[in-house]
Amino acid sequence: VKGIGVGCPGIIDFKKGTLVRLANFPNWSNVPLGPILETRTGLSVKVENDANVALLSEIWSGKSRATGKLKNVSMVTLGTGVGSAFIVDGRLLRGANGMAGELGHCILEPHGDRYSESTGVYGILEDYASARSVGVTAAKRLKNYDGETLLKDVLKTNGVIEAKDVFEAAKSGDTLALEVYEETCDYIGISCINLTRMLDPELILLAGGLAASKDLLLTGVRKAYLKRHWTLQEPTCVIELADHLDDAGIIGAAFCEHPEGASFL
Repeated sequence: VKGIGVGCPGIIDFKKGTLVRLANFPNWSNVPLGPILETRTGLSVKVENDANVALLSEIWSGKSRATGKLKNVSMVTLGTGVGSAFIVDGRLLRGANGMAGELGHCILEPHGDRYSESTGVYGILEDYASARSVGVTAAKRLKNYDGETLLKDVLKTNGVIEAKDVFEAAKSGDTLALEVYEETCDYIGISCINLTRMLDPELILLAGGLAASKDLLLTGVRKAYLKRHWTLQEPTCVIELADHLDDAGIIGAAFCEHPEGASFL
């Protein structure tokens, strides 16, 4: 073993190997995880944002490498929250404070009624298009829904509705599930349009829990994307599912310590 790579959700100071702030662990502030691990193991340690390592896994052995080592690739991770990562001109985009890539915290509905407890902001993307929000939205709609839907039995049996339940019901043509599914894909498609306008990527990869629905998610997002693409030219950006889902963090974190990975960091 020559080195250790670590992927963490939150704001990371890559140069110092410090966890600046993690929304899911509010008591973890400015934790020098990299130096701690280096002291205990005697190995070189790289600490990186989890969405960044997921994208790096695709650069190393996934879609980007298979299509010719693309130099402008974006990833949208659709899990408990919504994350993102960007390779721009062959390098990870970090920003002035290492906070570039917080697509999930971009405001999509400025007058929306969904409040983010972790950030104190209304209307952010991850409260409309994350795996968590899909279930929450379906449960809310169900309260005022008089029609037949498979989701009633799901809620009665499990006490909660998850994204996988909504997408499975949508496959069966369930009206309520299709409504939530199409709305979710619409929000993701709009976000992909915004990424295209800002960064001009060759490829946008969808990852995370929602990506487990595979073609159902991909078809819906592509449809929403094409619906809102400008008329100045034909689309040049391709939207695909990531190759690495459950193991993306492990592969990408290892790549941070691989000699080939240095050119992207």
